[in-house]
Parts: sequence; C-alpha cells; structure tokens
Amino acid sequence: MQRFIDNTGVGGFPNVNDADGSIWRDFGIGYQPAFVFVDAEGNQTTTGALKEDKIQENIDELF
Repeated sequence: MQRFIDNTGVGGFPNVNDADGSIWRDFGIGYQPAFVFVDAEGNQTTTGALKEDKIQENIDELF
C-alpha cells in the first residue's frame, strides 16, 4: 500500500488498508481508485472515481 501512496501522490489524504474488503463493501465501492467524502454528520456525500475539479468541489463543500 505504501508503494501505491508514494507512486500516486495521495499521501496528503487519509488512506486505509482494507485487506478484507469490508470497508469497500460498507461504502459500496467496487473499484479503485475511489474517493469517499463524509460530512460532519457522518453521511456519505460522494463516492467514486473523481477528477481533480470534482475532488476540489467536494473538499470546498466540506470546509
């Protein structure tokens, strides 16, 4: 996993090693890469592969 983080430059984001796939299933993710945004109330607001502009939009909405 560290090699993936180093190679893709996603070290600034929380990364979770989901060895058994349980977190992926809980969030309904079936592919990689995928982002999950969760608001302050714990609601999943966006899930999936996102382009840079959509990632920034989601970050802006949360802050």
